[in-house]
Amino acid sequence: MASTTSANVSSETSSLSPGKSRSAAALRSVALLLRHAAGEQGLGDELEQAVDATLLSNPTRDLGGSATTVEFTDSVLDRLAAKTPDAR
Repeated sequence: MASTTSANVSSETSSLSPGKSRSAAALRSVALLLRHAAGEQGLGDELEQAVDATLLSNPTRDLGGSATTVEFTDSVLDRLAAKTPDAR
């Protein structure tokens, strides 16, 4: 028999428009993958630190800030690149 329950997804989450996604959550998921699936504890830590710092300085709209998804992600990547001299 098929289940009649559905996932608990809020209308806010399901109706997000481009530029309003949960960038921090997605990047934190990548940090978890780096740590636990790839065995890259240091890289996961660096990514999470960059996300935390960006949340403080440039939060996204869903968190009361003004940054778009692209602006937030670019800020995180800039922080990571600044820590990695050979970044391409």
